[in-house]
Amino acid sequence: MIMAKNDNSEFRVPLNRFSLEKCQKIHAAVSSGPKKTNSYINKEGITMYKYSKTLAVGILALALLCNVLYVQSKEKAAISKRPMEVEDVLRINSIGSADISLDGSLVAFVVTRMDAEKNQNWSDIWLMKTEGGEPIKLTEDGVSELPKWSPDGRSLAFVAPEDGKSAIWIMDVRTKLRRFLTYMERSSMVIGDTGEEFAWSPDGTMIAFVAAVGQPAYGPDEIRVYRTHKFLAWAGYADLRRRHVFVIPFIGYSPAKQVTFGDTDEHSIAWNPNSKEILFVSDRTGLDEWHFYRDLYTVSPETLEIKRITNSKAMEFQAIWSPDGTKIAYLSCKRDEASSDLFPEDTHVWIVNADGSGIMDMT
Repeated sequence: MIMAKNDNSEFRVPLNRFSLEKCQKIHAAVSSGPKKTNSYINKEGITMYKYSKTLAVGILALALLCNVLYVQSKEKAAISKRPMEVEDVLRINSIGSADISLDGSLVAFVVTRMDAEKNQNWSDIWLMKTEGGEPIKLTEDGVSELPKWSPDGRSLAFVAPEDGKSAIWIMDVRTKLRRFLTYMERSSMVIGDTGEEFAWSPDGTMIAFVAAVGQPAYGPDEIRVYRTHKFLAWAGYADLRRRHVFVIPFIGYSPAKQVTFGDTDEHSIAWNPNSKEILFVSDRTGLDEWHFYRDLYTVSPETLEIKRITNSKAMEFQAIWSPDGTKIAYLSCKRDEASSDLFPEDTHVWIVNADGSGIMDMT
């Protein structure tokens, strides 16, 4: 606060009212002199002006203040211009896993921040109107991820730990109340270029998800033996647990139902718009330790019937349905015997009819 005062009056100016731009304007006004309030001609014939004493003192105070702020602003700007350092990177928050409500009015997303002291990342779910405005924080636990809107836009399904295991939760967006739905255990074995881990059925009655089954192949202190080149392509420990597709009702207390079985891995799921079958990617040749023969399949949650959609020696991934459920779009390579290093140079967009016919390379 700066204050100017004379015998008759005083005024106060808060410092936060003055930006550099405002100070420059005031400085220009002061340079041209204060506003004239009265004038007369003295004995020598020179025109003299009278000014308000309060106004003169006030303008002087403002001029001094603006000069100080101008210098400080230039010094601050000079200090702020420096190379980025490691500590700056740790202060950058990242945004991901955005999902827009079906009516297009709201977007849920995850904000992840780094905690250098604890050597850990913290992630929470936020909500914002697509037309703009202030975002709203929905979770406070620092371990929530993958928000997905229900078809009616009233609920969000998301993943957060429960008893040390990954789990699916449901949140009422209006009240922020959350409830546990089911565990969704994950395998530590890496499968690259996967699609969705869980998804709402289009009619909003079910949630399908991928979860690991069985027990890890090795105990925490056992020697781990890698038998094939596939596992040597990745650094780290693979527990060799298989992934399968499950479904669970959104309402009620029914347990999750496993709908795929066998010594295979299923992933990258997508519901048919009719809510009667689930698309997934899998290598069911029995040769998955040696090759990347991943094809598209569908399974009926009701009958457990599995249908094969594609049959190639390439690797299909990230498949989605057309809105009418008659076609499937997906990514794949043109060359056979694809490897995990081939995608950047040979990925194409393909379309196939839902019955497996009419495969077309679109790119």
